[in-house]
Amino acid sequence: MQDLQERLLALETRQAYQERMVDELNQVVTECNGRIRELEGDLRALRRRLARLSEPGTSAIPTAMPDS
Repeated sequence: MQDLQERLLALETRQAYQERMVDELNQVVTECNGRIRELEGDLRALRRRLARLSEPGTSAIPTAMPDS
């Protein structure tokens, strides 16, 4: 009976560890998704800016510093 209790305790401990890891990984994924959205917005803005600079009659040298 003692062996069964030890095995059950080991399984419960392992499950608790795995649950904590899943929660931590979920937090990392959520943070990464937010950063990816920010970077996608930056990329869209850069593409628009590049398209404007590529238009005929547009100076290739910006006259002001871009907003960061």
